[in-house]
Amino acid sequence: MRGFLVALTLSLGLAACETTSTSGEYASVSEVLATSPASDPIALYAVAATPGTAGPVVASSGNSTLVHVGPDYISATGDRCRRVILADGNGRSQVSAVCLVEQSWKTVIGL
Repeated sequence: MRGFLVALTLSLGLAACETTSTSGEYASVSEVLATSPASDPIALYAVAATPGTAGPVVASSGNSTLVHVGPDYISATGDRCRRVILADGNGRSQVSAVCLVEQSWKTVIGL
């Protein structure tokens, strides 16, 4: 019984976030970008870049950040998102996301 509950809990947790493909029922991030502006430099870069690429971005704070762009997914709250990894010049990095929230793309730091 306990094994069943653990398996059920894990499957519900994994179902909370879903990776999508551009051929699925959702529009691609680039299609949504055409109608929804990005609200910060990291979000602007991430939604315009191809997943699997990386590039330097000067963040709103003025610091340079290397942005590694990952796949699109739907968050547990139903927001369209794109996974990103933000790396500073000191060897630190963090997994984050760029999500379409209230008609604007925003960077969600530190997932």
